[in-house]
Amino acid sequence: MNVITIPKKIAGRGDLVVLPRREYELLLTSRRKVEDIDSAIDTGLSEYKAGKYKGPFSPREARAYLRISHRGTKIR
Repeated sequence: MNVITIPKKIAGRGDLVVLPRREYELLLTSRRKVEDIDSAIDTGLSEYKAGKYKGPFSPREARAYLRISHRGTKIR
């Protein structure tokens, strides 16, 4: 077992958090996903405000639009 000494300056302020490496990596991964989602939302909103959108569609109209705009792609 490894032993480390934590300076009182760090431990005394409550700034120290100890996590298993696997948990830390999961935390970083989930943070990146949230940032990606936020970026996609910002992009979508700016395109909407610029008038670059189609619709509104009923479900049937949306399906027809997707079939036409994505020819060659199988849509169920």
